Amino acid sequence: MICPSCKEETESGKFCTNCGASLTHEEAAATSDPNPNLTSEVIAAEPKQPATKENQSTNEALEKGKQVAGNFGNFFLTLLKNPSHAKKIDGKEWISGTITIAIFILLFSLSTFITLNSSYFGTTFVEGFLAPFLRLLILFAVVIALIFGGLKVAAHKATITATTAKVGAYLVPFLTIAILGVLLAFVGLPFAGTLILISLVAPILLIPTFIMLEQPVNGFDSIYVLIGIYIVGMLIAGYLIQQMIFAFLGGLTDLF
Repeated sequence: MICPSCKEETESGKFCTNCGASLTHEEAAATSDPNPNLTSEVIAAEPKQPATKENQSTNEALEKGKQVAGNFGNFFLTLLKNPSHAKKIDGKEWISGTITIAIFILLFSLSTFITLNSSYFGTTFVEGFLAPFLRLLILFAVVIALIFGGLKVAAHKATITATTAKVGAYLVPFLTIAILGVLLAFVGLPFAGTLILISLVAPILLIPTFIMLEQPVNGFDSIYVLIGIYIVGMLIAGYLIQQMIFAFLGGLTDLF
């Protein structure tokens, strides 16, 4: 090696054999990493382990959930401020419409369960919550099918998804009325039941009317189509309500 002091060749060791200068720090410098950033660069360059399928699925589900929640929030607020905007709703909003219908059914079923349990007679979870939930679910399914069929008879363009979205869109203000009615019922105000009744009449009479009269008549007259929807809807609604009354009276019979 070359001595840094005298620039003469010397043997490796702690001191130069020519001038006696120390060689320790030079050896340390020579044996040290000539590029201290190389290690970090190599580490940074190493490929990261790919995410597992479970993590990817979870992340995708979370992102999709956030997107659905955001879309529903915009959907609900827009229609709450301007219910007439429901005319512009199409099949792309069917998820938000379905969520609105589901919230309405859950709210009514839950309020029925709480009201009956707060009374003297009480009720079971099946009769007080699950049964009204299933009956309302059937009612909305029938109403959507009737509106879809009526639109087809009247020669209007219609799909099940678009019909579901429109029913949910027109239901937003009535859902707000139902929420107000439930809150007033908990306070004990007498006209709270009227608000809830209005919200229940909407899917059977009002919402089909709004949807059917959106477009001009192309085929069979929309008025006759609406009359048919009213008749079938009221018959089914009457049957479902009758079943609810029978179930309640059956509970009273068991009690006595």
